[in-house]
Amino acid sequence: MGIEEPNKLDILGKHKNGNPFIGIFDAGVTTDEKTRFLLLAQKLKNYLKYLLTEQYKSSYPKNKPEDFDILVYCKNEPTEDMKKLISIKGKLENKEIEIPVSFEIHKE
Repeated sequence: MGIEEPNKLDILGKHKNGNPFIGIFDAGVTTDEKTRFLLLAQKLKNYLKYLLTEQYKSSYPKNKPEDFDILVYCKNEPTEDMKKLISIKGKLENKEIEIPVSFEIHKE
């Protein structure tokens, strides 16, 4: 799991308010800033594909891709370039959708 495994889904869950989210773990394994950013960007791209191809439907059949957001759980502070990734965009049935991306620091 984590940014080092771009083709694996780290977590699929619901916020306390019931809205669905996808989580990414950045456990601090990769320390090079450029590599860390590139790994995260690839994982976000794969998560967007996951949402646009509606692979989540078995878990959340009533939701649409735009109902989701992506949370990145970081052991270390996100890099400046990572912080610029506030959303990802894609097209679904000729409609552009935007998925918010946010970061949480978890030192433990």
